[in-house]
Amino acid sequence: MGISHMNSNQIYSPYDHLIDQIGRMFQSLTKYKSNTPLQPEFSPEPAGTKIHLPAPIRDLDRTLFDTIDMRRSVRQFSPEPLSAKELSTMLWATQGVTFSDERYEFRATPSAGGLYPVKTYLVTFNVSNIEQGVASYDEKDHSLRWLRSGDFRKVLCDATIKQKMILESAAVFIWAADMNRSIWRYAQRAYRYIYLDAGHMAQNTALAATALRLGSCAIGAFYDDALDDLLMLDGTQQTAIYLTVIGHIRKNE
Repeated sequence: MGISHMNSNQIYSPYDHLIDQIGRMFQSLTKYKSNTPLQPEFSPEPAGTKIHLPAPIRDLDRTLFDTIDMRRSVRQFSPEPLSAKELSTMLWATQGVTFSDERYEFRATPSAGGLYPVKTYLVTFNVSNIEQGVASYDEKDHSLRWLRSGDFRKVLCDATIKQKMILESAAVFIWAADMNRSIWRYAQRAYRYIYLDAGHMAQNTALAATALRLGSCAIGAFYDDALDDLLMLDGTQQTAIYLTVIGHIRKNE
């Protein structure tokens, strides 16, 4: 998917002595066990002012195959703002509810066990009629819950190890996991599923951006604590795991 990352030589860890064992340990510790615990209480939705989004755009002129064929990782963006409808369309494609009744709820992306442990956060820089700041996406009623106001471009650029494309972007999607939503059922195997869920969401975001003739680039390199601080997450039960940068494509891209 053209994920932006940093040279591994720049990353240092106190667990370097385990480097040759991590894979085997992970595979072993994420095996299925026969006992299944009861479902716990989940973290509540973030509090904040609610902003209702316009309906997503459904009559796009690019076919699915054209969209897949045209998808690229874009790292240079123009100053043109995103429209609220473009933002709404990408959020819906990422995690929007596609069907619900008293028994079931289906969303635009799959999730192991239908648990949906990964939540979409949004940092806006240049979106028409939406102020700059940090919000969480509430898929239940297709709205944003406003968490923080301000221009966080430099904060987010620093948190992603100086990835300067953020300074030109219009918005950044950040996916954060509520680990207990999956761990209660899948134990350590939940970590496999959580990262797969985030991948499904990021791919839908990239395809939606391409269908809208926008650019996107996924980012997997960031300082975890800095990103969690930006989203006001505890970094343990709730933690950021993936990002995608969005904007209008600069003409020379």
